[in-house]
Amino acid sequence: MKKALIAIALVSLASVFALAALEIPADKEVLTFESKKGKVTFKHKDHADLVGDCGACHHKMEEGDTEIKKCTECHVKKPAEGDDTPKRKKAFHDSCSGCHEDKKAAGEKHGPIEKRMEGDKKMKGCNDCHIKPPK
Repeated sequence: MKKALIAIALVSLASVFALAALEIPADKEVLTFESKKGKVTFKHKDHADLVGDCGACHHKMEEGDTEIKKCTECHVKKPAEGDDTPKRKKAFHDSCSGCHEDKKAAGEKHGPIEKRMEGDKKMKGCNDCHIKPPK
């Protein structure tokens, strides 16, 4: 039993180092996403450096993976019938806002947070991430 636990720990540690060795290509350091609410610019490298674990966002990574799937490979605008993978918008909002809310709750520096004021039907704070071009 003790040997099995040590083996599991070593494999886990090796996985962490393997993920840490993955580099973000220069053309992926800053990503932009178009939406009806405006363009979202995501500083991918800055977030990766801050979090330090690709698997925190790229949650479908497996041991030995040498390439990381784009979020949009699984999280699409309109999933096929019966596909329970969260839609792109929900996945991004849950992941991004969720992490920012966790950081805020821990008293740490955090990014923008969606807010719904009591009695309001609309979200607040959208324009912190969604930037529309000037008219």
